[in-house]
Amino acid sequence: MTTRGTWRAALHELTGPDWDDAFVRLSGTLVPASGRWNPEAADALPELLDYVANQGAAERPEVLELVYRLAHAARETADERWSAARADAVPRLLTLLDDPVGGVRLIAALVLGEHPDPALLRALLDRWPGEKSEQVRVGLVAAIGELGGEDVLPWLAERTESDAIAAAALTAIARTTGDGPMDRLADLMCGDMSAFAGLPAYGPSPAVHWVAGQLSPRSRAAVLVALATRPRRREAALSVAAAEVADRPSAAEALRPVFGALLDSPERGTAAAVLGCLAPASAEYADRLFALAGDKTLAGDDEVRDYALWALLRLKDRRCVAPLRDRFGSRRNLLSTVGGGRFEGSWSTHKAPGAHEMLMDAPEFAPDFLPWVCRTLDRSTHRFTVWPLTELLQAWGPAGAPAARHVAAQLDAADPLTVEWCADTLAEIGADDELSTVALKKAAKHRRLPWAARCAAATALARLGGDSSLAVKLLRPGLEKGDVQAVAWAASLGTLGAPLEGVLRAFQAKGPRDQVAVAYATARVTGDVGMALPVLLRALTDVDPVHIGWPAIDAMRALAKLGPLPAEVAPVLRELLARDARFSSSGGCDLYRNDETFRRDAARALAHCAG
Repeated sequence: MTTRGTWRAALHELTGPDWDDAFVRLSGTLVPASGRWNPEAADALPELLDYVANQGAAERPEVLELVYRLAHAARETADERWSAARADAVPRLLTLLDDPVGGVRLIAALVLGEHPDPALLRALLDRWPGEKSEQVRVGLVAAIGELGGEDVLPWLAERTESDAIAAAALTAIARTTGDGPMDRLADLMCGDMSAFAGLPAYGPSPAVHWVAGQLSPRSRAAVLVALATRPRRREAALSVAAAEVADRPSAAEALRPVFGALLDSPERGTAAAVLGCLAPASAEYADRLFALAGDKTLAGDDEVRDYALWALLRLKDRRCVAPLRDRFGSRRNLLSTVGGGRFEGSWSTHKAPGAHEMLMDAPEFAPDFLPWVCRTLDRSTHRFTVWPLTELLQAWGPAGAPAARHVAAQLDAADPLTVEWCADTLAEIGADDELSTVALKKAAKHRRLPWAARCAAATALARLGGDSSLAVKLLRPGLEKGDVQAVAWAASLGTLGAPLEGVLRAFQAKGPRDQVAVAYATARVTGDVGMALPVLLRALTDVDPVHIGWPAIDAMRALAKLGPLPAEVAPVLRELLARDARFSSSGGCDLYRNDETFRRDAARALAHCAG
């Protein structure tokens, strides 16, 4: 079905029994989360207004809000068809200013505020005296400020009818002038802001979300810092600031002081977590984070101290080492990544890091924590212990080599998955001791072990300098059967896997991610990077950072490991690195770590490019 058919069908279904589902599809089609302009917006505009004009239709303000979002997004595009459709819609929007539903009148005013026309400014000013709804008046103030600019500054300065109207007016003034009394605005916003409820703003405080969204980065940071010191609005200030830095890396510099101010508030745990995510740029708060981690008055509030220690770890501050070792030695279930055992609790919609995830961020401190890792491996062969610690050691790479004999000892485990994980880990850390070699040979030739466990052991043995013939022999039938795991092991062999070239080229990939894996593996075993580029670059076309998928992530990781790369790859990488967005579909700490990994891979790949 075409995009046109999708939005029109969803709009038609708004009159059916499942309004919510139809509206989600309509919104997602016309105003996608990626922010891309939909060229069919001009076709949709009159039909959306037809729906809103029907007094009996459900949730008309919500549908009209789609028109506002389209009109706002149109600022960033030069769509002549939209401009013509918008001009044709003006009389209908003016009629909606007389609608009996306040929410419709409010959004209609905001939409008109997006249309630069002096005649509309006069029409909105004429509406002011007769409008009785405070919610609609807040919308009129915003629209009049948008249309009138400097010409209406005196009128805006006189708007003191209520705290909400005065706050809307000060926001419009600051939006026009680029500055304003942000402390005064913060004081006003501690009053009754219920009139902001009808605006297109979300979260625990629509007023704070709306105001912040209207201001310049400098003014936004100033008002959020001011609100962070006011108990009534500090939670909302945190919500807005955290969402901003999660969406746009460029917002972090201006908004770091918001989280710094919140370290002295009940929101200190979340503030410490965000400052950890923003490391190393948050280094100025290291001393306060260390004080927070050792604050004896926070007895029973382990989450706050844990986040403060994690932030210090991300900042590469050695003061975190001793308290973290104490914490790891005194608490159970630190390696869980779900449920209450994971550095207990969560912040906002963000998932807290488990102990192994924390340590992944600091391979520099591997010597300090290897004794704990080795003791933990020695105490348990349970897969819920082995998996996270092998993930950690693989992330550390050669820094984890001293743990080799403890990992090798797990190759005798009855659990085949444990054998796989430990074999892969020995290859990644570069184990070169005799114990590891002997254990890998034994596992690779152990006929009672499942095929995958033997493949992992044989591949690791070949990577560490042993005979590659067994790995090739074991991997071939897996590749012939279409096993994607075998593709990854073949790739790790590099040119040692050259005998597998034919079966890799014949591999029937089932989807984009498999195609990327096969292209990368074939390039690795042949040394021919050029043959993989069409597949890898296709996976990086039209990437939506917010909904980035595994094919794009894998393709970028492959480019970072291949090299040298031809010059034609560089523009693609530069364009992605220039995006002001987080490349992650995860939440919380993972959001930032995934974005850092993707950007680090992109930078490495760019360094490989010719010229």
